[in-house]
Amino acid sequence: MKFTIIIPAYNVEAYIDECLASVAAQSYRDWEAIVVDDGSGDGTGEKCDEWGDKDERIRVVHQENRGLSAARNVGIEKAKGEDILFVDGDDWIEQEALSVLDSELQGEDAVCFGGRRYFQDEKRFEKADSVESKNYENGWEYYCENALKPKNFSFVSAVLRAYRTDFLQDKQLRFKEGILHEDNLFTPIVLYHAGKVRAINVSLYNYRVRKGSIMTTYSIKKQHDKVVISNELSAFFISKKNIEKKTVFRYITQMYQTVFYE
Repeated sequence: MKFTIIIPAYNVEAYIDECLASVAAQSYRDWEAIVVDDGSGDGTGEKCDEWGDKDERIRVVHQENRGLSAARNVGIEKAKGEDILFVDGDDWIEQEALSVLDSELQGEDAVCFGGRRYFQDEKRFEKADSVESKNYENGWEYYCENALKPKNFSFVSAVLRAYRTDFLQDKQLRFKEGILHEDNLFTPIVLYHAGKVRAINVSLYNYRVRKGSIMTTYSIKKQHDKVVISNELSAFFISKKNIEKKTVFRYITQMYQTVFYE
C-alpha cells in the first residue's frame, strides 16, 4: 500500500464529511485512511463509522480524549502505507493530492508541499504560499533555508509534508503528547533526522480557520506549552555537533517572545 492518511477527529461533526469526502474522492486509489475519533462529544464518531462502513479503506479508531498528538501517534503505529500524510478532521485535501505525491516521491524521507488557509466565517481562501521546488540532500538543509521565511501557513505544520513511514518508525519519531503547538516541536526534530527531502511548488492542503478552535483561542496552556517546547528544542539541539544552529535558535527565541507579546 502506498499511502496512509492519518486523520485525528475531535468534535468536528460539521466538517468531517467534507474531510473524508476529499480523501475518498482521490484520483489515486492505493491508500488507507486511519480516522482517530479522539473522544468526541458530538456526532463525529458516528459520522466516521458511516464512512468506514461505506469504504473499507477507511479504518476508524475510537479512543478516550487524549489530544491531537496521541491521535496522530495511534495512526503512526497502525500505518500500513509506505508514506504517511496527516489531515486534520476539519480540513481537506485536493483531489489530485495523492496522485501528485505519487509522481514526485522517489524514496525521500519527506516531500514538502504547499497549502492554503480557508477562513470559515468569511468564506474565503487566502492565496497559497509559494514553495521553491528543490531537492535537498538532508532535512536540515531544507529546515535552515525555509524555517524563518514569512508565510501565511505555518512552516512547522506537520500537514504540509508526506513522510516515509519507515523513516518515522526507524527513528521512533512521534508527537509529544499532552501539549498544544505539538508541530513546533515535531517538525524541527524530524527534519534534523531526515535524509533526502524534496519540496514541490503545488498547493495540496486546505486548512480551515474557524473561531473557537484550539489554535484561534487564547489560553494560558498554549502559552505555557510554548515555553515547554522551546525548552525541549533547546535541550535537544544545544549538544548537536556539525550542524548550523543559528536558524533553530532564532526560531526558539521568537517562540519565547510570543509568550510575552501575544
